[in-house]
Amino acid sequence: MATITASFMSLFGPPPPAVRRAAPVGFTLLEPRPRPVDERADEELIGLFRRHRDPDAFAALVRRYEHELFGYLVRRLGRADLAEEAFKRTFLGVHQRPPACDGGRSFRGWLYWLATREAHG
Repeated sequence: MATITASFMSLFGPPPPAVRRAAPVGFTLLEPRPRPVDERADEELIGLFRRHRDPDAFAALVRRYEHELFGYLVRRLGRADLAEEAFKRTFLGVHQRPPACDGGRSFRGWLYWLATREAHG
């Protein structure tokens, strides 16, 4: 996956250090160390971010969706560079206008709606 740019790194910090694993001769494979999993629901995390601008809650959402949403965008757009830009615009939109996910509204559904809009907008 393409790396998150410096502006995003200022919000979320650097990616975890990589660890080496066994690889065929002549190749070096890197595997990221697992990050701690935040067990709170998406709606709870976006609520914390919306009410208190909690950067940890926002970072947890980005980490939770970074691979899944990026993969979705690559499939939609067919190019990783375009998918990375759409991914960044999507989370910039979340940061600027966090949704109110109450009354049964799903953050995940809203996030994918926004990502699709950013991909084709």
